[in-house]
Amino acid sequence: MMPALSLNRAPICLLAVALLLGSLGMQGCTPPVAKATPTSVPAARVSSTPQTAGTAKPTATLVGPRPSATLRPLQPTTKACSALQCLPIALKQAQAWQADAVLTTVIGGNTAVDGSRLVCDGKAETWSYKFVSISAGKDLTVFIEQGAFKTQMESEITDYAGKPFPKADLEKMYAGLLPLSAWKVDSTQAVETTNELFRAKYNVEPRMIGMILWNTKWADLLSGNVTPWVRWVISYDPERYPFQATVDAGSGEVKERP
Repeated sequence: MMPALSLNRAPICLLAVALLLGSLGMQGCTPPVAKATPTSVPAARVSSTPQTAGTAKPTATLVGPRPSATLRPLQPTTKACSALQCLPIALKQAQAWQADAVLTTVIGGNTAVDGSRLVCDGKAETWSYKFVSISAGKDLTVFIEQGAFKTQMESEITDYAGKPFPKADLEKMYAGLLPLSAWKVDSTQAVETTNELFRAKYNVEPRMIGMILWNTKWADLLSGNVTPWVRWVISYDPERYPFQATVDAGSGEVKERP
């Protein structure tokens, strides 16, 4: 069973994944809001903060329009990519930003740039990749659109009062996270697994999906053990077909499901 406590600094309630009109709008739902200094005009805004010990497990909840009575066919596309396929583009930006940049979060969904819905196959036309630098005390979110770099945004990592975290605290939160080599399960494989679980529950094809990769660590207060892990959290239509499952991004094992 997954330990219920995180070492990160800000509590997570529900992380809303909204992919509207081709823009990837991703916003953490708890303070403090990072002070963002765009390095170029961002296509979407990200306010993401570290988590604190004693918080609930990460969740992903989609926000989108209620499906109409007449459902439009989901559109195939050649412009979408999987999370691992687009990773080298984001990694290049992160390494140029800070030498000690570490990946912490990846977010994607099935809304195309033109606003249409894509098939729920684990590919996306828009992805965001968040990296953290302990030495700089900042994070960088890189936005990928249709397989190419779109823009990026740098934010200072602060506490509830808006004060920068001491380096010692950042090391507690982010030092020792798993390396990229631990991420072996692509978004397509994770979604293939959760789609089967979704169909078994509802006997329909999924039409709305949100994908979040978490690279973090959790603490068990009873044992005192701290365990780093990297996992996919896959969520579906919360209004008509609420469903969420967690998949280990190293082994592909389903860790949590309804």
